[in-house]
Amino acid sequence: MIEEIVESTITRHQLLECGQQVGVAVSGGVDSMVLLHLFLGIAQKRGVRLYALHYEHGIRGAQSEADLAFVQETCRAWGVPLVFERGDALRAAAARKANLEETAREMRYAFFARSCREYGIDRIAVAHHKNDLAESFLLHLLRGSGLTGLCAMPYLRSDGIIRPMLDVSREEIEAYARGYGIPFREDATNRDTRYRRNFLRRELIPQMQRVNPDAVGAIARAARLLEEEDALLREYTMREYARIAREQGGRVLLDTEELRLLNGAMRRRVLRLAIARCAGTTRDVSSAALAQLEDLCLPGRTGKSFSLPDIFFAQVSYGLLILDAKMYTINGTPAQPVGPGETRLADGAVLRILPAQAPEVFPAAESLRQYVSAEALFGALSLRTRREGDVFSPFGAAGSQKLKKWFIDHKVSREEREKQLLLCRGAEVLWIPGRALSEKLRVPEQAEAVCMLEYQKTKEREL
Repeated sequence: MIEEIVESTITRHQLLECGQQVGVAVSGGVDSMVLLHLFLGIAQKRGVRLYALHYEHGIRGAQSEADLAFVQETCRAWGVPLVFERGDALRAAAARKANLEETAREMRYAFFARSCREYGIDRIAVAHHKNDLAESFLLHLLRGSGLTGLCAMPYLRSDGIIRPMLDVSREEIEAYARGYGIPFREDATNRDTRYRRNFLRRELIPQMQRVNPDAVGAIARAARLLEEEDALLREYTMREYARIAREQGGRVLLDTEELRLLNGAMRRRVLRLAIARCAGTTRDVSSAALAQLEDLCLPGRTGKSFSLPDIFFAQVSYGLLILDAKMYTINGTPAQPVGPGETRLADGAVLRILPAQAPEVFPAAESLRQYVSAEALFGALSLRTRREGDVFSPFGAAGSQKLKKWFIDHKVSREEREKQLLLCRGAEVLWIPGRALSEKLRVPEQAEAVCMLEYQKTKEREL
């Protein structure tokens, strides 16, 4: 009995808890009407409060309105409160220049999320079943999806979507509808085999059932096995990711040499995880896009970049593959005059120029505290980012050089160069906080006056 299968699925996968509020997504088709009918009994047994949710996409005109009217009438007859909304998926898809089916799906799930917030709904039950799982598997297989794409639909999603009928076949659902005389609406487009899913449902799967009558069940079992394999690989992927990746300010920095040493399959999984961590999604990230990222990891690619519009931007910089959800924006910091004492910058950072005694041991070049000749700090000083024509006299070296050349020689990425603050006198760079001090500020042996330079930066300014 279908009731027993659904009850078992709910129990085994802990889909419901007593006292929760559940919204059943109801389109008016046979699958969702059977699901709603099943939940009339489940709600009584498990002490949950029931809502029906219907989203009218405006795609099929009068037929869509008739579907809504049918759902309203049935919910009144069955005593189920109905929450519904109307939308215009055609207009939205055209405005986004996006796929209509995908746009409609996003609008429907956005409606589900709003309903959860407004009505305190804890779970949204959708009517996906075993045949849907098999069809999705075949669609992904024909697109060339990898292991993760071939995995079974989850019974419970992180956003509260549950699929209590995943262990039930379409034939069992239709038999239940006939047995209980459940009314439903049939979408005429479901018979149009020009749609890929309809072709699979009406043409391909029946041919497969000639070889194996339980083809749908076999595909569903394979998808579940792949799900277990994928879960194991996710554990290993997380370990490798933690070993070779750093996350900074929404970006992910990956060691390209370590990436090259990984097995190809693991490398692609780590890259997918990195994209998910910085962009929040891997939707529309194809194997071709991953191949582009793998190419960036080859030796000699410093400065090369690749982007997948609206998803991520990637650039190589001296052994690091840097991934971000958006293209890097470079905003130079305007010159801010500084002088003796404490100067607070717009971002909350602080520069201090204070009288001091020369230390017995001078700090390393990378220190944010330096001791310099007070006499050398003459003239109008400012703190800013780099400009064309800046020059720098490296500590311990004779003469000066273009700041750009110093950055290149020391493998400072283009992005870091644009964000790096500099203590300057005109076009002369006196200090690169955290990197190097100018020879011009060296404290002489018989210095009469010494100053301490200290830059206290904010976390936001750290790369």
